[in-house]
Order: sequence, then structure tokens, then C-alpha cells
Amino acid sequence: MKNSSRVLLLFMFLCLTIQTNYLSAKESYNNNNKILGWYSLKSSFLVDSLTNKEKEKLVGEVTIDIFESIPTPLKVAILIKDIGTAYHKDSLSNPDSVDNYTHEYKKALNLGIYCTDLGYANLYQENQDAINYLNSIHKLYKSLNIIQPLEYDNLKELIQNNEDSDYLLKFTAQKFDYLIAEFTEQRRQHLGLLMITGGWLESVYITSLVYKDSRSKDLKNKIGEQKLVLYRILLALDVYKDKPNFESLINELELLQKTYQNVEIVEKDGQPKMEVRDGQIVIIDSKETIVTISNEDARIISNLVASIRNKIITN
Repeated sequence: MKNSSRVLLLFMFLCLTIQTNYLSAKESYNNNNKILGWYSLKSSFLVDSLTNKEKEKLVGEVTIDIFESIPTPLKVAILIKDIGTAYHKDSLSNPDSVDNYTHEYKKALNLGIYCTDLGYANLYQENQDAINYLNSIHKLYKSLNIIQPLEYDNLKELIQNNEDSDYLLKFTAQKFDYLIAEFTEQRRQHLGLLMITGGWLESVYITSLVYKDSRSKDLKNKIGEQKLVLYRILLALDVYKDKPNFESLINELELLQKTYQNVEIVEKDGQPKMEVRDGQIVIIDSKETIVTISNEDARIISNLVASIRNKIITN
């Protein structure tokens, strides 16, 4: 695989695990979705009148909304496909640490992290590394009593045979979706939320590593766009602030949120575009998202993301 192709696939993976589309999130707000509903409840103190069961049901729907808002990655991938970067094996999490995670809080967070690292390793065709992460994911599946089958043998075969990476990404993303649904059905939404948070942090962390190598303006903007994603995650985490360890995680992410205070995200109208869908010509409104983030703010954000992430992967 040529270097540029690998990078293209890398960013397709990163965009599948990171929510980088401001327009998608903005549309969610405008459509009065569950996140807006939760924000309205929270800000008006009506949330205090809800029972714990009602709070968990609502935040479960918010968690699903967060995951489903992940945008199509091709547009981002095309912009940066010519960037060439090295594989950062030494900077990834250690799959051998899996047995040291004994609390479900750490297990769920690191499940998200391992899923991200598996995809990253596979995109560089680092098969043994990918299989090592798959083995660790398999262990966490069992220890978290997850019913949804991992299909370990199928995934391992896909990795070993260097099957189409795009197909593997879609396959693993589907498994991730099923996991969120299972956690919600079992009223273990907090684990699904932790898994999303861990995967998101690792994705921002890897994006930051690639940005440091390339100094790509596009990647710097992607780091800046996470301001809104972080806001949404914090809204959902707030429901579980009384659970063990959640308060410390929230405090860490609130510190990260403060580092985004100088980042500005503005949406401007663009030229309408025509697309052919099912044989019909459709006019699509075009929007342009403009992110303003300084090199210094990108550096500060990247360093704090790495610090939070390193605490999570530490035994």
C-alpha cells in the first residue's frame, strides 16, 4: 500500500471514531434532538425532578445520538490524503496492560482506546499489533459480560489477510454501534458513554500526533472542532457524576474545555451543489465551517489530551 493511500485510510478511521463535523452537530441541535433536550433540562434545573431511571434513559439516547452523529469521512480524507506520516507504535496504549484494569470504569474507557488503536494499527498493516489489540478487546468483552458477540475469528482473519481496510472499518464500527445499543438496553449506559469517551480521547490524541508530524492546517482545525464534541460528552457525563471515578474524569475534561475558550467555530453559507440520488437531481445547501485556532492553543490542547489519556491507560 502506498504511503498516501495508508494515510487516506488512517483518516477515514480517525473520522469514524472522532466527531469532527460541526455542521452535523449543529443540525442535531436545530432538530431539537435529545442533546438539546438534555441541555434544556439541565440548564433549567428540571433534571432534578427526573427519577434516576428517567435520567439514565435520556442519557442513553444522548449517547446513541453522539455515536450516530459521526460524519462520513471521505470529505476529510480527501483533503489530507497527500500527508505522509510514520506509524506511532511507541505512542499507542499497551495491549498487555489489559489484565491490570480491574474496575469496570477503567475497562470501559480502555475498551474504547483499544478499539481506536486496533484500527490505527490495521491501517498501517501492522497485523501483529492489530491482533494484540484484538486479543485485549476480547478479554475486556468477557470481563464486562458483554453479550453481543465480538466475532473474534472473523476479525482476526480480516486482519491477517490484509482485507480491504475500509470494509474492516465499517465492520468494526457496526460492532461498536451494537455495543452502545446493548449497554443502553441493559441500563449500563454509563459504560457505553465511557467507551465512547475513551475512543474519542484516543482519536484526538492520535490526530494530535499526526498534526505534530505534518503541521497540517486541516488537522489543526480538526483538533479545534472537538470543542463542540467535548461539550456534548460533558453534558452526558454529568448525569453519572455520582458514580465512582466519574467526577474526576469530568473535572479533567472541564479543564480541557477551558483550553478551548479561544477556539472559534463559525458556519458560513456556501454555494448550493447538485447531486444525483436515485436518478434524481437534488440541490444540496452547502455550508462552510471556519475554525480559528492558534498554534499555541493546538499545542496546549494536544498536551492536555495526552495527559488525560495517559492517566486512563496507567494501571
